[in-house]
Amino acid sequence: MAVVIPDPVVRAEARLGLIAAGDEIRAARLRPRKAGALGLRVAGYRRDGIASLTGETGRSVERQLGRAGRKLSEARRSSAEGW
Repeated sequence: MAVVIPDPVVRAEARLGLIAAGDEIRAARLRPRKAGALGLRVAGYRRDGIASLTGETGRSVERQLGRAGRKLSEARRSSAEGW
């Protein structure tokens, strides 16, 4: 079995992406369930994985992600307009 050593530049870029996503999530002022679901999605989890981690149904996670996405889009638009 080959040992894979992650590229530090790629890992750093991924971390910066997660930090930026976290900043956007905070700026959108999402409620904890929506922020948690979206944070897990940004971290690479799929709906079923998020449901398993949070104890919610897949459908509930799907709704939370949809609502979070809409709220995040609204926050981005407001930010772009200078609000």
